[in-house]
Amino acid sequence: MTDLARYYDESIPPDLLVPPVAPVLTTLTPSSIVVNTPTTVLIDGTDFTGASQVWVDGVRQSTTHVSATRVSYLGQADQVGTQDVRVVTQGLPSNALVLTITASQQEEPVPSSSWVKAEIVSWLLVHGTSFTEEALTDLTKAELLVLVEELLNEDHD
Repeated sequence: MTDLARYYDESIPPDLLVPPVAPVLTTLTPSSIVVNTPTTVLIDGTDFTGASQVWVDGVRQSTTHVSATRVSYLGQADQVGTQDVRVVTQGLPSNALVLTITASQQEEPVPSSSWVKAEIVSWLLVHGTSFTEEALTDLTKAELLVLVEELLNEDHD
């Protein structure tokens, strides 16, 4: 019996064990937020589980597990600067991505036909659509852009 098998459960054959894998972060959406404005931040990457936790500058955050490739948390800060964002799964930390904290709302780009479908889905999720990620990914790019327009029109009514 190997040490790895004893670590997990001696009744599991060692050839069936899969050691834990550190998550890998690829993107933050949005990559910047405004100081004193709590904002949902989506983290895309790999190897997330229901036990994955977001850590910001060494402080654990309340984390929502969306899928094996996405988690989210409520980003916030009381001063301008940057924050290191990591995800820890089974004690294994990911690489860090930087979240920028700005002083004021900058003109944010609005999805257009030049955006890839995944970027439009992420934008809609961050900006408060009532659709789930799964439902959005089933839509065409043209349908997603219609939802963007509807959401923007709601904000101006």
